Amino acid sequence: MLATTVLVPFLAVFRQLYPGIKLQFLDMAEQDLEQALVDEEIDLGIGTSTGTHREISCTPLFTDTYLAVLPAAHPLARKRQIAWEMLSREPLIALSPHSPLRQQLDTHFTQLGVVPTFAFEVSFPTTVFSMVRHDMGMSVLPANAQLLADAKGLEFRKLGPPSLRRTVGVFQLTRRSLSPATTILLESLMDYVKEHREVLG
Repeated sequence: MLATTVLVPFLAVFRQLYPGIKLQFLDMAEQDLEQALVDEEIDLGIGTSTGTHREISCTPLFTDTYLAVLPAAHPLARKRQIAWEMLSREPLIALSPHSPLRQQLDTHFTQLGVVPTFAFEVSFPTTVFSMVRHDMGMSVLPANAQLLADAKGLEFRKLGPPSLRRTVGVFQLTRRSLSPATTILLESLMDYVKEHREVLG
């Protein structure tokens, strides 16, 4: 999701500004980022901050809020805000339990004492959108997901109180120094996010 909504638009700009810097871009699931960093397969990773690995530091980029995703014809679409408890009565389409997004959501449900009914578990937000569009259930995704083309025609509603937020950050190994080119990339990414913060979620 972040590859499509953040990285690709940024890299298009970065390549024009720094045509001499060669990049290798690996699109992978968020849950695979930490291991790829530890194995030194990548220099940087962009994803949802969990703060669980002591060898990895995170530079925050932005925060966004989890929203309910539902078909336009759903009765709850008439509401401006949906209580978390209402989700326990609906079939939910969730991301894989290995996803940091799902793990954060599960923790939040537990803290609230809400027992959700996960009717389907899928790997990609695009699959979530297709299933919601076909009235197979509701979902909960970060606001940044609204930028995906597949989100068009669906309804997004605030959840809460309380709201649930996630931090998107850049991960790197604490024991490994960044090359000059990677440092330029990181600084440019932070500038890009600052400039486009309003539309990122």
